Amino acid sequence: MVALILLDFLKAFDMINQELLVAVLHYIGANANVCKFFSTSRLVQRGVPQGSILGSTLYAVYTSCFSDYIQHSKVHFYADDTQLYFSFEPENAQLAFVLINEGLDKLLSISQDHCLKINSSKSYIMVFGSRKLRPAFALQINASIGWNNIQYVDAARNFGLYLDNSLCFKAHVSKVIQKTYASLKMLYAYMSMLDTNLKIMLCNSMILSQFNFCDH
Repeated sequence: MVALILLDFLKAFDMINQELLVAVLHYIGANANVCKFFSTSRLVQRGVPQGSILGSTLYAVYTSCFSDYIQHSKVHFYADDTQLYFSFEPENAQLAFVLINEGLDKLLSISQDHCLKINSSKSYIMVFGSRKLRPAFALQINASIGWNNIQYVDAARNFGLYLDNSLCFKAHVSKVIQKTYASLKMLYAYMSMLDTNLKIMLCNSMILSQFNFCDH
């Protein structure tokens, strides 16, 4: 069995403490001139630009130590998305969730030290494994962030992919069909006005891109 915890940070990029960011840059050995560039006085006292080249990189640097505090789970970071993976045998489920909560408590603590807040209402837990065992585990799951329980779900959006606990991807396929059908319907109305090259370009960008997403 594998438990996946999808964590959401509330306004993650906006909450970065710039003084702490500069301290982290110093710690990892950033050039003094680079640190001076970020530490120059500005009216903005918190956050890094979203959608910028440096935004995601600075956030990754700012949270680079988080994985050091998680001992029993594997952690995956991508920009402000954080995921915990925990593999366990069915007979060890009770111990598994004790260790999962221990990891979540440590992550909550280090997040608060970095002025970041985990949004428990948009964080979810899923369990992958035998179809026969999953319903029983749904009743046993007790994962929380502070005093707030994490909602157990059968499916959730993960990096743009609708992931379900049976890994059959029915929800994702359904969403792709809905999007592509709407796009095809819109393009059909202008079919007689478009030349072949433009049709191919629009088909690649609006239709095939939906099917090719996450295909590597």
